[in-house]
Amino acid sequence: MMQPEHALHNLTVVRRDLARLIALEATWFDASFLPDDRIGHRAEWANTIDRFSAVVDAYASGQIDGDVAAQVIDVARLLVSVAPVLGRMHLRQPSADDLRRLGILSVA
Repeated sequence: MMQPEHALHNLTVVRRDLARLIALEATWFDASFLPDDRIGHRAEWANTIDRFSAVVDAYASGQIDGDVAAQVIDVARLLVSVAPVLGRMHLRQPSADDLRRLGILSVA
């Protein structure tokens, strides 16, 4: 069972890591940005998306509600809004299933 404090911590990590990646986008494909650094950032970001997915699992199973639930939705919308950036950087995006469970994507 995920405690609300743990969920909030994970959401804070997602926001922080996303802000860091957005700041890196301008130089992401520059020759000065080492390929190994890109690989490292991709691995770290994959871990961040795993954290987000864990919070979505907790949300979907009713473990979190109220203010924390509102923040889960807010972070999901933020991730959807920066999907083009993540795509350009070839970074993992939240799963469509997670977004559907939050009501961000409709079931099509």
